[in-house]
Amino acid sequence: GDALNQGTFVLLSGPAAVVSAALSLPALSPDLARAALQALGNAALGGDRHREAVWDALFPGALREFARVRDAGVLDPLCMVLDTCCSGDGGRGRVEELCHEDLGLPVLVELVATASRCEP
Repeated sequence: GDALNQGTFVLLSGPAAVVSAALSLPALSPDLARAALQALGNAALGGDRHREAVWDALFPGALREFARVRDAGVLDPLCMVLDTCCSGDGGRGRVEELCHEDLGLPVLVELVATASRCEP
């Protein structure tokens, strides 16, 4: 949560590096997905610039891949990232992107499908 660390993380393309590293493996494990999303969610809490960097690293393809991980423990950090990125300046535009038929709706479909298959 340190502002200097968060700023440096964004400045050095940390969100993109986290996403790239997580998705570079043949299969995205629930533990890795959860850790990556928690890191991205924490970074997004740093302000509008941070939310933009996290969103740019995730949307739409990587976000869909994370939503496909069929594990209840991934849903909380995934929803935290979505909620955080869709708030503040630029949040309304991200909500519109998330509701876009070709880009965002497939992410929401995956999220709902995962939630419906996971036991509470």
